[in-house]
Amino acid sequence: FGSAYFPTSVNEWKRKSIDLSGFIPSGNIIVQFRSINRFANNMHLDDINIDKKVFFNNDAGVIAINKPVGRVCTSSEAPVVVIKNYGKINLTSVRINYQVDGTGPVTTFNWTGNLARNQIATVTFATANLGAVGNHSINVFTTLPNNVTDEDPGNDGLVKPYNVSQVFALPGSVTE
Repeated sequence: FGSAYFPTSVNEWKRKSIDLSGFIPSGNIIVQFRSINRFANNMHLDDINIDKKVFFNNDAGVIAINKPVGRVCTSSEAPVVVIKNYGKINLTSVRINYQVDGTGPVTTFNWTGNLARNQIATVTFATANLGAVGNHSINVFTTLPNNVTDEDPGNDGLVKPYNVSQVFALPGSVTE
């Protein structure tokens, strides 16, 4: 079999980073390393780091703003957002808030349903004023998941820029 082998330079090592959070709905995970090569020889593990992530009970957030899209041709449209339950317990209610251009009133929608951990829901608001022709942004954020303070407010909201374009009538008539 020859002499034992040991890595001697940095380029002989491989660096892997794997997010395991999706595998632990119950809160526990077992990690196993398995080598299948040259009769299980030549496997060297070094600097293994598994960080513990604390999952809160009540934690909801916005993960996407589907509408308005980047360019709209009307100043009013119903915003559509996607929320996610990051919490360990089922999400049965949350306030979804939005504000156009960071000024003016904050509009709140009281969502109810039943989302298990890591599940998502698409929510459509009532038609909203998106602003005059020009560049704008919409800020959407959640508050009070299950009617308590969100335990991780860092993942609550998103801001999306968009443009309201002017629509011009075509001169003349169009026939087919």
